[in-house]
Amino acid sequence: MKKKFIIILIILCSVTFMNLWTVPIFASESLVVNRINTEFQTRAANIGWRYKNEDGRLYRRLYDYTNQKWIGEWELCP
Repeated sequence: MKKKFIIILIILCSVTFMNLWTVPIFASESLVVNRINTEFQTRAANIGWRYKNEDGRLYRRLYDYTNQKWIGEWELCP
């Protein structure tokens, strides 16, 4: 009876100590996973051409969609 109790006690202690050692390993792995899954935001401006047709001629002008501002002047399309 004492031998069974001692063996069970040793097994429980060893399992408990193994769990204490594995927690930091899993914590560091979860930090790596969180860094990989982080969403990235683009900081570049979204710039595109706007077109207009005036007197049968096609003009274009750059527009900054991020800041909602015109860039440059109207120019005749080549």
